[in-house]
Amino acid sequence: MEYELPAMGASRLPALEGFTSWIKDHLPMIERCRDVYDQEHSG
Repeated sequence: MEYELPAMGASRLPALEGFTSWIKDHLPMIERCRDVYDQEHSG
């Protein structure tokens, strides 16, 4: 089975690409913050 985005869905791809690019750029900081939070709120 193949799935293809309709035109409306495909029109959102540029916005999603920008968001995923931001995630890739900030992922190390996000993970560090998550680790700090987990350490401060464990047990």
